[in-house]
Amino acid sequence: MKAAAIIQARMTSSRLPGKVLMSLGNRPMLQLVIERLQRSQTLSDIIVATSAEEADDPIVDLCAGLAIPVARGSRDDVLARFAGALYLTEADTIVRVTADCPLIDSALIDKALAVFEAERPDHLSCGSDGGYPRGINAEIVARSALELAAREAAESFEREHVTPFLYTRPDRFRLVKMEAPQELRRPDYRITVDEPADLAMMEALIEGIGGDPLAISLYDVVTFLDAHPEVAAINGGVHQKHFTETGR
Repeated sequence: MKAAAIIQARMTSSRLPGKVLMSLGNRPMLQLVIERLQRSQTLSDIIVATSAEEADDPIVDLCAGLAIPVARGSRDDVLARFAGALYLTEADTIVRVTADCPLIDSALIDKALAVFEAERPDHLSCGSDGGYPRGINAEIVARSALELAAREAAESFEREHVTPFLYTRPDRFRLVKMEAPQELRRPDYRITVDEPADLAMMEALIEGIGGDPLAISLYDVVTFLDAHPEVAAINGGVHQKHFTETGR
């Protein structure tokens, strides 16, 4: 199995414009995501998928400085953008990551990839639907299934959110969901960045844990937030976006 991570990123977030390049852990947030993924023992490629709009040129500039390939495409048809990114890798397994999840855990992704390799589903979810904190979310998709979705998906929410065509059709695709172990089962914690309150919480979390932000583990996050409920409460009231809202 050869696996590649594709990170979707854009500057024109409706709730917090420019968030993916805001500083977090002494570097732009997208850079933190990339560098944390680079700690994976399994991923062979990391690609950023952004839009072809001028507003997203700074994303391309950042990636050029980090020697990370970029695929550019539609702002709204993110599924087509992902399909275009496939031309930059020979991987048969794709990990979908969003640039607003700065503490994505590479060790957990490696674990999920091991499950994917053993069970060979079309789609594996590893996130809050399995009890993990929101912001750890990663999806693993067979390349062939992603290519099929790109050809057949017709609904706008299927194109915008990349994978609904797969996980809403259990009759057509083999689906696996990873359940969080009890010590990490905290689906109410938000460690993703959609709004200013999320960014403030992430800043307090990273500063509170201390040390190298690249070395922060999911266990570190859960342990710190359990011990500091006042930090978890900073963004506790943020409403999670759904299919009808923008955020690509």
